[in-house]
Amino acid sequence: ILKFKESLDNLFRPSATEKGINLIIELDPAIPRNLIGDSLRLQQVLNNLISNALKFTTQGEVSVHIRLIEMEGALVRLEFSVADTGIGIANASKTNIFDSFIQGDNSISRRFGGTGLGLAITSKLLKLMDSELVLVSELGKGSCFTFHLTLCKDTLQEFPLTLDRRREMRVAGALGDDLANQGRKLAGSRILVAEDNVINQMVVKEYLRLSGVIVEIANNGAEAVDLVRSNDFDAVLMDVQMPVLDGIQATKMIRDELQLSKLPIIALSAGVTADERAYCISCGMNDFVAKPIRPEILIETLLAWIEND
Repeated sequence: ILKFKESLDNLFRPSATEKGINLIIELDPAIPRNLIGDSLRLQQVLNNLISNALKFTTQGEVSVHIRLIEMEGALVRLEFSVADTGIGIANASKTNIFDSFIQGDNSISRRFGGTGLGLAITSKLLKLMDSELVLVSELGKGSCFTFHLTLCKDTLQEFPLTLDRRREMRVAGALGDDLANQGRKLAGSRILVAEDNVINQMVVKEYLRLSGVIVEIANNGAEAVDLVRSNDFDAVLMDVQMPVLDGIQATKMIRDELQLSKLPIIALSAGVTADERAYCISCGMNDFVAKPIRPEILIETLLAWIEND
């Protein structure tokens, strides 16, 4: 948990300072230092919420609080909250604020940009961790997002000399070894990840790193086209919704302008309807991976397109 605090501070302090917003990150000192849980998903949830809060706050503060609710045996129940003094959310918009591609109203999208995917993804991630995102907000007076998680105390902490190594082995045995074994044929492959969300970049890059993949990052569709033009990639993971040039436009340029008809391009999107998938394919993409991304599906999809290259 201490590492989460440090990571959040390092990631968001510069942008908060640049906007003149006071960023507060408080950690309950009663929380045990070493806890076991889904760190990748929790990191993505917190980063999405803080990024959203900073985005919609023009003055005042964004505060992050992690507090201990109860501790029974090896189980530790925590409350996470992210509050801001931003624009707030109208009552009429609260019922569908966690739906994909929904923001409070169109004027918000025009003013602040984006399509509101962050909250939809965050809500889905929390459901995968048996939790739920709760919203308290008033228009013009800011918002507060809260969720609870039950984690386990690390029973290996009584062995300080081997704790880090044992944790490393446990993580590798659970996720790392699975992905390494599943994606062993991908080792050494060069894959471009075109994604504008920094947190999604980190998550996908970590999943691919565990399979031995060499990853390049593009922050928008225009960067993706430029990188494809000057590099040889085995595949491209292309976010559909991006600034400057979206994934659909970038794909068309790669196919038509660069004449790269055989390069596997796989769509990344929270839109999972049959029509949305079909549209991506019709625009030149080869396949589709839904957000929030499940690592085993990501690796399986990549293997289908590049394992024999």
